[in-house]
Amino acid sequence: MLKALIRSTPRLSKLINGLAYEPNLYLFQLEGNRLGFAFLCSPLSGSNGDEGDRLKAGLTVDWPEKTTIQFSLICTENINEMKTGFLRLRRAFRESGRTDLPVETQALLEKVTNARAEYFSDRTMRPVDSISGVRIREQSLVVSVTIPIANALPTQTEANAAKELFDGLRTSLDSCNLAAVPLTNDSYREIFSSILNQGPSASWREDPDMKADTDKPLNEQILDYNRSLDVKKDHLQIGDDCFVKTLSAKRFPEVMWQGDASQYLADILSQRGGIRGNCIINMTLYFPPQLETKDKLSKRRQWAINQSFGPMVHFVPVLRKTKEAYDTLFEDLDKGLPNVQATMTLVVFGRNREDLIQAASNAKSHFATQGFSLMEDKFCVLPVFVNSLPMCADPDAMRELFRFKTLSLTQALPLLPIYGDWKGTGTQVAPFISRNGQPVSFNLFDSDTNYNAMIAAQSGSGKSFATNYLITSYLSIGAKVWVIDVGLSYLKLSEAYKGDFARFDQESNLCLNPFELIEDYSEEEDVLVGLLSAMAAPTVPLIDFQTAGLKRHLTQCWEELGKTMIVDNIADSLLGDPDPRIQDIGHQLFAFTSKGQYGRFFNGKNNLNFKNPFTVLELEELKGRQHLQQVVLLQLIYQIQQDMYLGERDRPKIVIIDEAWSLLSQGNVGEFIEHGYRRFRKYGGSAIVITQGVNDLYQNKVGQAIAENSAFTLLLGQKAEAIDAIQENKRLPLGEGGYRILKTVKSYKGHYSEIFMLTPRGAGIVRLTVDPYSILLYSTAPEDVQAIRNYTLTGVPQDEAILRVLRDRGVEYSSNPAEVA
Repeated sequence: MLKALIRSTPRLSKLINGLAYEPNLYLFQLEGNRLGFAFLCSPLSGSNGDEGDRLKAGLTVDWPEKTTIQFSLICTENINEMKTGFLRLRRAFRESGRTDLPVETQALLEKVTNARAEYFSDRTMRPVDSISGVRIREQSLVVSVTIPIANALPTQTEANAAKELFDGLRTSLDSCNLAAVPLTNDSYREIFSSILNQGPSASWREDPDMKADTDKPLNEQILDYNRSLDVKKDHLQIGDDCFVKTLSAKRFPEVMWQGDASQYLADILSQRGGIRGNCIINMTLYFPPQLETKDKLSKRRQWAINQSFGPMVHFVPVLRKTKEAYDTLFEDLDKGLPNVQATMTLVVFGRNREDLIQAASNAKSHFATQGFSLMEDKFCVLPVFVNSLPMCADPDAMRELFRFKTLSLTQALPLLPIYGDWKGTGTQVAPFISRNGQPVSFNLFDSDTNYNAMIAAQSGSGKSFATNYLITSYLSIGAKVWVIDVGLSYLKLSEAYKGDFARFDQESNLCLNPFELIEDYSEEEDVLVGLLSAMAAPTVPLIDFQTAGLKRHLTQCWEELGKTMIVDNIADSLLGDPDPRIQDIGHQLFAFTSKGQYGRFFNGKNNLNFKNPFTVLELEELKGRQHLQQVVLLQLIYQIQQDMYLGERDRPKIVIIDEAWSLLSQGNVGEFIEHGYRRFRKYGGSAIVITQGVNDLYQNKVGQAIAENSAFTLLLGQKAEAIDAIQENKRLPLGEGGYRILKTVKSYKGHYSEIFMLTPRGAGIVRLTVDPYSILLYSTAPEDVQAIRNYTLTGVPQDEAILRVLRDRGVEYSSNPAEVA
């Protein structure tokens, strides 16, 4: 009796056809006498127009009759790969024992790190912000193929034939830059589990390294034990918090260009509407018997031709369109391209019935703007849903569902859901999210050229906030960070992380004698000459003869005095030269000698040390002495380079030049900067220059050198006229569409900042959104800074001060985020 009861209970696993996996051939045994294989791909983040032709080459092969090929864009809340990568980087640093951070700083960074990971997990289940309504979700493209075989198990001939088809399709997918990875039994289980088990109690949340059991059928390993399938007339319910609706395409757009499918999730420019939660966008191509089908189509075409020239065309104008559609179809068939029967299904998910109805309504409206007519399925939701899962398309069931349209392969290609959001550079140092919720990895050291970056943003766009986030991200993996600033934007963060904050004010006794830092004179001579030239000639550059003379005297002093020389020695040597042009340099160096007004900063024992992994060098107090400010900046760059040279080569090293960058545009410091940037790359360091606008960098040769030697460009909000100027002067490698998208970048205070990223590994728009604690930690808004300062002035530690400000503002926040490492 109990056995009969169990058998009568509906089981979703019985409807999924995956049974077993052959790892050597990458083939799956499927129920219904079918064999399958699949690829897990990264969706394309844009279109260059030729990916359709490349795919066509792989799909125009002699597929066995009744083959199905599915392209499934799957958006789920399983972000385990991102979280695992993010946390493992931090754990590796902590366990290495190489940290030189204060204990309190380590604890705070670990807290912020765990809060970041927990924030990403939490926002998979609720919207990131109230403006866009988007949830964080992983976008994956699964391309799957099933082919018929004679019996339940394939013969060796059938298996070898399937492997040849596998190899050919993989080559085609790779040629489109889809990064195709063969689906294995482990990834099969993870994908299906992510689709069918949603919510906070899903088993995959606790098992980031999910493995399939080899002694059980695959379809019996997918659904969690605490979930059951409940079939309603217009939706499914899987467990307590996963509601499912399917929508089928009743009509495709009359015209569809390659790349238009990139709008499936949301409109790229407006970002209005769209699909904001978990979903599957599936396109199934069924290859019927070609000759038999072509004969049937020929008869239908002839009927359409006859009707289009008869009197009925005046009463039924659609007959002419039908005839034109057949003409287009046969134009491709006559070229030898296969005809396919295609169906598109959209699956949306919701936490409850209301959430599901809203998701379906949004999807229908969004696709209608693109020319699709989607209709909600009723009384057949379960078979439509199962047929939309990878490798689950059943040719026999397809005919009964009446949802297929006959297309040529050329007509079907633009409809394929092969596009998604850019996923980033590869390493999860500083994760962001895309406009459609895709986690985006970012790392300045994911580059084969240099590791430098320029950040441009108009005032109020959040550049200091974003930079504070980057600093935190790199400190948490063991990087050494220097910030050179004018404006106190990093004082709060320095205090939080117990960094060194050096100010060049009247009370400061800092000395920056550059000569005792020399390690390799021949390598550093050009830098030292550039530094002395900046001291002597702040407005009118030295002529070549003077530069040569300066080099000669500098070398003489080095040979005589070595690291003990000071500016006085070089000035005296220059004054003793018989040529008055060389003597002029000695006179012009006076301000920086021990008798000059700036001498105390450069003559004596260099007492600025960089033992702390986080150092902020504040030049605000030198604002009224611009010449001194510039020379101090150059000397700091040189001293940081020397510290990089002496430091661990495998340790990330970053110098950030914020408002102080404009000092580099004065005088003749171009060679100094170019040489300096080469040294940053040589020592495994990264230089980040922050400015208000990209155009600012191109006002002089120094800015151009910085731009040309920066592999990364990060653009926050820019004025429309500034973007027009960038486009007119072709300063960024973007097309017309790229500049239009760039104009949509904006920030909403308290919600998110948008950043347009151009990197060696792709480009895209990302959003920076963080938890409430981090908002206050990174904020430079006066009201936030003062609210925290009011507590710290009474002796409250900054960590606790931030928590108190959150409490004062009625913001709920756990002071001890769950340990997710």
